[in-house]
Amino acid sequence: MADHLNFRLRLPPGLHGKLQEAAEENGRSLHTEIMARLVASLDPSWSGYITELERQERQRAELFERLKADPAHMAKLMAELKKKERKHG
Repeated sequence: MADHLNFRLRLPPGLHGKLQEAAEENGRSLHTEIMARLVASLDPSWSGYITELERQERQRAELFERLKADPAHMAKLMAELKKKERKHG
């Protein structure tokens, strides 16, 4: 997923709130909710892309929950990351 365009999107607070609520109801990030709505309205052939985004989000959430349940393991991983950052930074 390296070929993406990044841009800022200005939304009125009310619309942002409605999108955020919909994302929570659908178990999606705000990004994936917006993408799903664009795909549905513009080109449904991209639905596989949305499925993949949702799968990745579930994996990240599961990993985060496992790490929260094991603080010692999280601390070890954080120490390893800091060590790598110092080595490559």
